[in-house]
Formats: sequence, structure tokens, C-alpha cells
Amino acid sequence: METLRIHVERVVRPIRASVRRKNTMREELLGHLTRKAQTSLSNGATEADACAAAVEQLGDPSVLRQELQATVPRLERLMYAHMPCSAIADGWYDRQTGETAVRFALRRAAYTTLFLVIVLGAILATAAIAQSFGITLHSAHRSPASLAERALTIAALCALQAAAAFIAYLLADVSGLRGILARTNNSGAWRKAAALFLFLVGYLLLFLAPSFAALSAFKPEALAALLSEKGLRQPLLFGSLFIVGGFPLIGWAMTKEHEQYEKWGRLRLDE
Repeated sequence: METLRIHVERVVRPIRASVRRKNTMREELLGHLTRKAQTSLSNGATEADACAAAVEQLGDPSVLRQELQATVPRLERLMYAHMPCSAIADGWYDRQTGETAVRFALRRAAYTTLFLVIVLGAILATAAIAQSFGITLHSAHRSPASLAERALTIAALCALQAAAAFIAYLLADVSGLRGILARTNNSGAWRKAAALFLFLVGYLLLFLAPSFAALSAFKPEALAALLSEKGLRQPLLFGSLFIVGGFPLIGWAMTKEHEQYEKWGRLRLDE
């Protein structure tokens, strides 16, 4: 009974709550409506009339939505508040109608570079605030970099990230990975997880390889010191193990998300 599922989704989709809580709401409402419709069907009503009667008995959707929203804890409501960028995140690998692969890659490179600028800016602001209170965040045996050196480093990182992002997203589109990762694609969840894994590894290599090459060409001593530090090797090793070991978990999570999207996310609402 597609009509009942659409009505349930119209009520639940705007609610600010966790996915698990909203799925529980969906299943309970759908079960309630289905039982009412089955009762009408057993009394000789048509399916259309039975669904219409069940929906009418449920009451005003806006009132029901407010009642359900009131059952969500305040902290959870705040955590799942609708953000302006949520549409971008939901369709991160979806291309706009008529958009070329190059334009798609440029947009994604711009978004990711902007995010990097914000993160680095926050780090620099934190360092500046700490320094104003007499707190030094760099190691004692290292001389603090000048403002010009910091600006040059940030510019280089942003340029490398932008180039890596553009190439990664362009290659993902050409190779078909982007299509697999698109939310509207019907590919299996495990296939999507594998595509995501390959994309992230390629993205990382495209960023790290030029970075290490630049250090090797211009500051070989800095590269040697960087690679010889135990503190760097351990995070790299841990990160690699986490990515490889976390693949089954990513696949499982994407499987569950894919199942729910197939059941509820594809419903087209008339509002």
C-alpha cells in the first residue's frame, strides 16, 4: 500500500531526530495505518477507500508531526537540526542535471578546499589565542615558523588539496565510481562501500604523493625528519589499519542505510 507509506513519510521525514528513532516512528505508524486499512478491506471497501479512511482517521499530519517531535529529547533535536548544507551532504556524489564531469569535480574541489581553509583557520586562531596567553603550542626544540612561512604552508596545502580533490572526483566520475556512490544509484551497499574505499584511498594518495615529492625536492631534510619521527609513523600505521579493518563496518552501515533508503528515501512526496 504505497499510499500509506507516502503518508507516513510525509509525517516523519521533517522530524528532527536520529535515523533509528525516525525508522521506529515509520514502522509504528505504518503498522497502525495498515491494520486500519485491513479492517476496512475486510468490510468490503476498495484498497483506495480503505487507505483514505485510514489516513483520515490518523488525523492532521502537521499535528501528529508536532506530537512526535515533542517525544524527541531536546539534545537529540539540536543534534539533528536541519543544516543549510544538509542537501549537499545527502547528494554529495550526485551530479546536477546537465552538469559536466569537470564542473562537478570543480564544485567538489571548491567545497573541500573551503572546509580545509576553515579547519586551518581555526587551528591558527587557536594558536594565536594561546600565544596571547603566553602558551606555546609548538615543541620546545623547534623554532616557531614566521607568519610568511605559515601563510605559504597553508597556501601550498590548500592548492595541493584542491588539485587532489579535482583529480580524484574527475577520475571517480570517469571510472564510474561516482555513479556507484550516488544516492539514487541501485548498486548494492557492499559495492558502494568498496567504491567509497577505493575513492578515499585514491584521494589520499593524490594528496600525499605530491606533498612528499615537494618536500623531497625542496626540503629533503624535513622529509627525512618527518618520516623518521615515531609520532608520525604510528598514526599513519593506525590510520591504515583503521581504514582496512573498518571496511566491513562501513559495508554493514551502508547496507542498513541503503535498505532504509530503498524503503523510505525514494518515496516522492507532493510537498
